Amino acid sequence: MEELKQRHGCVTFWLWLVLVVNAFITLVFILNMFETALHQAPISNGVLAMLSTCNVFASLLLMKWNKTGFYIFIVSTVLTLLVGLFKLNVNMTESLYSIVGIAIWWAMLQIKHNGVTAWSMMSDGLDFDRCRNVYLAFVSTLSFQLLLLLFAMLIWPKIYHADEAPTSYADEALVEPIEDSIDVSEADELEDRASRESREALETLRQGLQEVSLPIVAGSGITITEIYLTDDNLVYVALCDENIVSIEALNQAKAQVKQGIVSSATENSDSRSIIELCIKANKGMLYIYKGNTSGETCRVQLSTSYLSNSLSN
Repeated sequence: MEELKQRHGCVTFWLWLVLVVNAFITLVFILNMFETALHQAPISNGVLAMLSTCNVFASLLLMKWNKTGFYIFIVSTVLTLLVGLFKLNVNMTESLYSIVGIAIWWAMLQIKHNGVTAWSMMSDGLDFDRCRNVYLAFVSTLSFQLLLLLFAMLIWPKIYHADEAPTSYADEALVEPIEDSIDVSEADELEDRASRESREALETLRQGLQEVSLPIVAGSGITITEIYLTDDNLVYVALCDENIVSIEALNQAKAQVKQGIVSSATENSDSRSIIELCIKANKGMLYIYKGNTSGETCRVQLSTSYLSNSLSN
């Protein structure tokens, strides 16, 4: 009987569109998971990747005329909404837009072909006999993604930093035997000591980033959502509630913002230690403020020399 079932072409197009788009989104979240694992816990990206995979298999089940696919989509949508609200600090209004997706799904399944809706031709229950392969692939894929998440959390940062270590210390290993056989000037010794201190400070910063629990409420309407290292800076990404904080005002008062950042940091021993580590590691600090509705940004750069002068004053 299944061969005689036919759905409207728009429904078939919609199911394939959802499948392809969510497969691509899954790949993006997995790549982001490994990237963010170097700076912070990648759980959010890992969970979102698995929820996008749920949407892929929801489409497959609906193609197999099984209503369970629609119910899986509802659950994944609600969980995605919760992750956005409580882990990514997405605005409540923006999060509720995802509910519209459920209505679109339902409307698409009500399109009639020869006077009959696709929904009315679908079977209830798991229908394991006909959909066994889909369920097995579903469970296998989610299990594999869970293993990838654990790998990204526990192993990947160690491998990445281990690969960096030989590069950092290779020159030192080659130079040390030579230094033993020649007179090293006092300036060279100071330079070598500074280089070691810089590497140690950088490693301390990296280890500290692994222990940071995000998000962090940094003030009224400001929430730090990302912290990571680049070649030049320790970067803080802050999401701003534009009902409280104006991005335009921040851009017009960058000098005062810089002074406020350093002033508040020097009053806190932990924050002061971070600044001192940045100076030793020859890293500046970059604050990127993002508006939660407009998407506009304000970038506040604190150079190494600025940080050093601020601490000495």
